[in-house]
Amino acid sequence: MSLVLASCRTKLNSPAMKDSVEHDASKDIEETIELPDEVMLQVFSELSVKDILQASQVCKRW
Repeated sequence: MSLVLASCRTKLNSPAMKDSVEHDASKDIEETIELPDEVMLQVFSELSVKDILQASQVCKRW
C-alpha cells in the first residue's frame, strides 16, 4: 500500500502535474472574474464586512 501512495505522491509532485494544476487554477480565477455584475453583487451581499475587505485586496474589480 505504501508503494502505491509513494507513486501517487511522485506523480502529483511532478512538474507536469504542477503546471496542470496551476493552469486549471488560473482558468477558474478567470471564469470567476467574468461573472456578471449582478451575480458578483449577490455573492458579495452575503459576505461580512471583514470578508469583503479581505476580498477587495485580491482583485481591483472586487
